[in-house]
Amino acid sequence: MLLLQKNLFFTVLVFMTGLYGGTKINGMDDCLTDESSVKREHSLPYVLPDNMSRVIVNDFLHVMIKNETFTNSTWMSIDFLDITVNLYVNLRLYDYNFFSLTTLKTLGIHSPRLRFNNEQNQRNIMYGLTTLHTLNLSSCSNFSARGLLSMLETHNRLDALILDQFASTGSHNFDFDQAFFEIISKLEIRKLSLSGCNLLFKGPFQTENRSYHLHDLDISNTTLVISSDKSELDVLLKGLLSKVKSLDASLIQSRFFELDYNFLSNKTINVKCNNTYDNYINRLYFRVENLKLNGMISRSMDINNSFVNLTKCNINLESLQLRSNKLHIFNSTILWPSKMPLYELDLSLNDLEYLSPFAFGSVLSLKMFQLAHNKLHLMTSFVEFRYLFLTFKQLLHLDLSHNQLSWLPTTMFSNNINLTELDLSHNEFASISFEIRHLINLLFLNMKSNKILYIDGSDLRNLVFLTHNMPKPVEISFSDNPLLCNCKSEPFITWLTNIKRKYTCTFDGNDIAVNDKAVDETRFLCIRSTVVKISVSAGIAILCIISLAITFNVYRKRKREIVRKRENFLEDFKNGLVEQKFLCFLSFSSEDEGPTISLIYENLRESLKALTGIEDRGGSSMFW
Repeated sequence: MLLLQKNLFFTVLVFMTGLYGGTKINGMDDCLTDESSVKREHSLPYVLPDNMSRVIVNDFLHVMIKNETFTNSTWMSIDFLDITVNLYVNLRLYDYNFFSLTTLKTLGIHSPRLRFNNEQNQRNIMYGLTTLHTLNLSSCSNFSARGLLSMLETHNRLDALILDQFASTGSHNFDFDQAFFEIISKLEIRKLSLSGCNLLFKGPFQTENRSYHLHDLDISNTTLVISSDKSELDVLLKGLLSKVKSLDASLIQSRFFELDYNFLSNKTINVKCNNTYDNYINRLYFRVENLKLNGMISRSMDINNSFVNLTKCNINLESLQLRSNKLHIFNSTILWPSKMPLYELDLSLNDLEYLSPFAFGSVLSLKMFQLAHNKLHLMTSFVEFRYLFLTFKQLLHLDLSHNQLSWLPTTMFSNNINLTELDLSHNEFASISFEIRHLINLLFLNMKSNKILYIDGSDLRNLVFLTHNMPKPVEISFSDNPLLCNCKSEPFITWLTNIKRKYTCTFDGNDIAVNDKAVDETRFLCIRSTVVKISVSAGIAILCIISLAITFNVYRKRKREIVRKRENFLEDFKNGLVEQKFLCFLSFSSEDEGPTISLIYENLRESLKALTGIEDRGGSSMFW
């Protein structure tokens, strides 16, 4: 019932906006323009503003495109047309729909419900598109390979064919048959994207030699079913892949082959490469220049204590992506060919805990290294960590974001003098204590989303040097850090005001913008803090002096009182006015006589002498 209501709603909406896909533009009110682009929501305009070259429709609500839509002269400058059809609209294409777009180079139509009626045989839909080099039919999940071949039958040449999620709904398969191989050869297609398709290799195939020009192939996230002689298919694929330079085979491991998760652990492998490899897939990997193998491994994998020698191979690899492969430990020594031109390596999203400096250390041509979203903070206690980038002297871009790093060795980037961009965002740094003054080519240092309150001392002096003494001023980002505006951070906040970016800091518990006013308030806070400190110190000092004076006076009074009492006692004692018969009387048994005399008497005599100022008057007697 809910689906019926939705369909009814969109049917009403379609009729409200008109059956055909052409509405005139009244001024600029019912469309958005962006430089040379026109963006519409639900329909195609008959007339376009001047100097436009691109038209994009985001939610097309019409069931057909009228041939007269593109006849106005303002469409003659359009070279890019992309139409995304509403999910509930059954779009139909007809012959000569685009015949007026003689300058169109890229056509995109995205409609899950795009189909051809069985009784129709429309081979002239693309008639007139003589300059078209890219056809994008991605997300046409109900469209058939048969309909596609019918569309392309009369076309002469096509550079790129994008068929992502094509014929992929439910049990639909994309038939990869002899006719499709022929159309790829005939149109001299150089780029073919089949991401997310259900591929059905359906024979029989003719194995005669054909010329293919395919350079860029995307088969990521595809499923594969073969219903033909595998030997025939191998011959066809060998020819089809013979010139491929860019290959995306991500997310297909579990569908194509079983992987031994220990195939690189505790092994020594010397690869002897030559041009007579029987397996065309192996030859493809060595010949390809851009290779994406993301998400190939479905469970955690550790590579430990392995040695791989590839120095005798002729590898043309320039870019390698190994993202999201759950490579937690990569402890391997790999000797790569000295002339391999690899400039980009991506190991992001692997939860990588350990990466040996010898795994890619022999790749001296590396310029871009992506290590984001890993756990390299677990490697900082190993001495190898400080040598991780030692051999990459040509490195330009390094991404270490999202690694929970709070510390880097001082000499971490000592050999990376050519770095232009260093991304340390989304970590746990409290300062920048590693050496950066030597990075004379640095253009951007990203410290976003760390734990920096403020930077001071030599670390701040290094930042000042980067922003004032370099040939090109370095841009530094401290966004989303818990910056503080207080007396200690005043030099750092003052420096931040000279940076183009806008920041906020916490001042007395409130968030304020970092600007000249914040600097003034921070300086005032410093003065106030200084005055308070001086006042408190002075008060404490005065209190201490008063306390000492009072203590001294009390001591003097007590001393005088003791002297007075002693003098009075002695005077009374000399004059015989003392009432007491004895000054001291000790009683002890005869058994204690020895210890008493030796231990007590001497101490008692000295004490009484000190008290009275007179000698012992009782001899060895214990009576005074």
